[in-house]
Amino acid sequence: MTTIRRVVTGHDSQGQSIVVSDENVAGTPIPSLPTTEIVHLWGADATHEYPDDGAPQVYDAFFAPVGGYRFLMFAVPPDANNPPPPESQAITETEEKFPGLSDTFDPEVPGMHRSSTVDVLYVVEGRCVSELDSGEKIELSAGDTFVQSGTMHAWRNPFNETCKIIGVIIGAQSTNAT
Repeated sequence: MTTIRRVVTGHDSQGQSIVVSDENVAGTPIPSLPTTEIVHLWGADATHEYPDDGAPQVYDAFFAPVGGYRFLMFAVPPDANNPPPPESQAITETEEKFPGLSDTFDPEVPGMHRSSTVDVLYVVEGRCVSELDSGEKIELSAGDTFVQSGTMHAWRNPFNETCKIIGVIIGAQSTNAT
């Protein structure tokens, strides 16, 4: 399981900058894809107001609404490590840990999903492929950036190493069904 150090700043009662927390944040495996994990680093459902105390914002849904964002890291393991399509129990567990994530998937095409977000991503290590519903495949490697603009896509990893991606998911307006 991946852990990432997260340092958060805020303001004291006089408005001076302070470190509010310095801790390791652990990844959470996706029950329907147990070799895949997500590390929630930070997020909010609304625009921040300052000065603030640096306390984490409370949010429930996996994807951010309009005006909100999520900061996370996710790992895409080699395809050979992915289990068969999930059973109903795993889907239920996935929904409990990542509310709204399961709703974005196309039940006819494993892994294919779309959210009402703009995802600004950076490949930290490894390689993977983002496959679009048009059939186009984009190979991404460590150091690449990728902006996913509310498109139907699936993450694939035909390589031998896990791909780790860090990014910000920003809530956006959509005229498409998600």
